[in-house]
Amino acid sequence: MCTSLTLETADRKHVLARTMDFAFQLGTEVILYPRRYSWKSEADGKAHQTQYAFIGMGRKLGNILFADGVNENGLSCAALYFPGYAEYEKTIREDTVHIAPHEFVTWVLSVCQSLKT
Repeated sequence: MCTSLTLETADRKHVLARTMDFAFQLGTEVILYPRRYSWKSEADGKAHQTQYAFIGMGRKLGNILFADGVNENGLSCAALYFPGYAEYEKTIREDTVHIAPHEFVTWVLSVCQSLKT
């Protein structure tokens, strides 16, 4: 299980911290995706292009699997491991973006400027 917390500083900045509680080394490295970088979803094979650059800790397992990161706008995201607590859609809606669960960090940091967009 992973743990995370956020702190707000006196000048209203936010800090994200997290643990990676595994009994083995994940072999992650710092990886940067620039703007307009093209990546393909494992869910449906469609290509996506980053609108925002981001940097994070990741590992190449087929596609790059990001554990966490922050984009050029300051939006940060961490993938936390909570076995038995996640639920996924059972039906596919054609009017939505399809990504695999492990691609969420990549997708959200590459297309969202903030939690409002």
